[in-house]
Amino acid sequence: VDTITTGAGADHLDFAAGDAGTGDFETITDYTAGVSGDVIDHAAGTTLLAAQTATNVIAAIASSAGTDTLTASVVSGVVTLAGNAISKLSSATELKDLFELLDTNNSAQLGAIEMSGSTYLIADAANGNANAADIVGDIIKLQGLTGITAISTTAAANTITIV
Repeated sequence: VDTITTGAGADHLDFAAGDAGTGDFETITDYTAGVSGDVIDHAAGTTLLAAQTATNVIAAIASSAGTDTLTASVVSGVVTLAGNAISKLSSATELKDLFELLDTNNSAQLGAIEMSGSTYLIADAANGNANAADIVGDIIKLQGLTGITAISTTAAANTITIV
């Protein structure tokens, strides 16, 4: 686990594929979103997780029971959840599994999801098989960051800025 504290001012953070990993992910303690905020440059590029509505992702929850429901919708790369099993999403492995259920188009993509008072930026790589889920290689925890509504190459309020 690496913990990154950038300090005051706008910072540019570069990540090669696999730098952050998925088990012992990177944590940025003071990421600043929005205009004049920090910028993340990830090797996965700038393609965002495709827009979706109410995709069933309950299979990502290891402790799910027969009556549990969990769906995910994606807008501007940001995943929002609905259902009675949201509180059961609690580990990096489950974040990885959830993202892989959402990204099945064989292309490197970025997405973000809020969990337990922080936002997680997730990056995957194309797996080479158009009929199988892509492989998540990096999860970056943006500690304490909540309320994100977009990932974009254009800085804006409540936005994770990427290049």
